[in-house]
Amino acid sequence: MTRTIHPLFAALSLSFFAFCQFSGGVQAEMVWVGGHGDIGLEFKNNTLGLHIHLESETLANGGNFVGGKPSTGEVEPGDLIIGVPSARRTTRPAGTEWNFTGTTAGSHFWTLPATDMGNHPFVGFASEATEIGTGWTAPFNWRVTNVVAPGSFSIYTFDTQPVVRVSSDRTTNFFSLGIDAHNHFNLGFTSEGIYDITFEATGFKGATQYVASDTFRFAVGDSTISAVPEPSSMLLAFVAVGIGGVVSRRLSIRSKRMPPKEEI
Repeated sequence: MTRTIHPLFAALSLSFFAFCQFSGGVQAEMVWVGGHGDIGLEFKNNTLGLHIHLESETLANGGNFVGGKPSTGEVEPGDLIIGVPSARRTTRPAGTEWNFTGTTAGSHFWTLPATDMGNHPFVGFASEATEIGTGWTAPFNWRVTNVVAPGSFSIYTFDTQPVVRVSSDRTTNFFSLGIDAHNHFNLGFTSEGIYDITFEATGFKGATQYVASDTFRFAVGDSTISAVPEPSSMLLAFVAVGIGGVVSRRLSIRSKRMPPKEEI
């Protein structure tokens, strides 16, 4: 028996598919805006991976999150967006040593700093032994492999002048962590908006090389943080578009089928 798929069902199916593709694997509606946590390594089922580790004090304070908070301190990258509040907006200093940021002197520049200023997520990078186990050969080498964003992204430390770890054009693209290590760097952003940043970390366990790679989403600016859509509202928008397409098509077909009016 031949069955015909109803156009509305087909439209809803296509809308759901489009929603999944549009969301790019980041399904989060929660944004982390305060407290300490890390982008950390984990080793499970013989696979090296990346995740977000939130300190218990951070998780206990609901004010550290917008749109709800995680139920656990171990969070998958696609389940939590890292916010960069507008309080972290500054201007790029003068001097060619700052050209690595990808913006001009005096332009707006947002940072997640390497020291805790109390008005931002205090984001570190970690290779804690409790997460990765033993038997690793130091160091773990990190780099950024992809940035999808409205502006440039960079990583640096600072003493008397900036020390570049990842430049905006990625001609410099390297930092390392030892075994059972934890460190903080300055993360720089040149524009408000959504940044999808893919990090890769490589390490050796015995003679075997393991590579971890995952994408983390950053929302830069208060307006971006507050505008982060919940997955449910995004899905409803795609469904509305799909139904609208079916209605439009049916009206078009109906108008074509109607006989022309006779002229008097």
